[in-house]
Amino acid sequence: KEVHIENITLKSNSSSITLVTDKGADIYINKEYKGKGRWTGMLQGGEYIVECKQQNHRPTSQSITIEPNASKTIELQKPIPITGYISVTSIPSGASVTIDGKSCGTTPCNVTDVLVGSRKVEISKTGYNTYTQNIEVKEGEVANVQAKLSNVISAVITTYPTVSAKLYIDGKYKGTTPFRGEVTPGRHLVKIKHDRYKGIKESVVLTPKNSTLNYYLKRMV
Repeated sequence: KEVHIENITLKSNSSSITLVTDKGADIYINKEYKGKGRWTGMLQGGEYIVECKQQNHRPTSQSITIEPNASKTIELQKPIPITGYISVTSIPSGASVTIDGKSCGTTPCNVTDVLVGSRKVEISKTGYNTYTQNIEVKEGEVANVQAKLSNVISAVITTYPTVSAKLYIDGKYKGTTPFRGEVTPGRHLVKIKHDRYKGIKESVVLTPKNSTLNYYLKRMV
């Protein structure tokens, strides 16, 4: 009896597929989470529903068709940002504005396309205290930030002998001496503490002309 042998080549029904979207977006294939921003894996030939989801964005959904043994990279539709607006004014004007650390111009300014949710607004100007406010941005609405900046002066506080003593201004810890930093002009309560020296507590008036303080420390007996 004659035996016939036939070589059969099996072809893969799968393909190596790379899906790419915004780096902060989650990728789902047929409702199953696959990764964030980029995913590479094997998919069998056929149709799939791919979704991209991201916080404070509208999700996107699309159908993709995978051909057997045909590797490729697919650019997915990115989630759509949900945005509002922030209007920023200050006294004085001409202050620098940052939102979540990103520079957005100087006051007065209207910032568009701001993602909804809690945003940190900082307003700064040389010679003034930095103003910080957390504000909630809602879709299609304007969130208003109005800042009145306080003058500051550069203060220097030192001790003799020169030691690292704890410094408090108006009850707030400011670090150790010698100290150089911005404070508002006017009356302040200054406290200095050190383990080996007697403490100092003094009410002082700081002005542009009186902004340097030097304290003599007495050793504890």
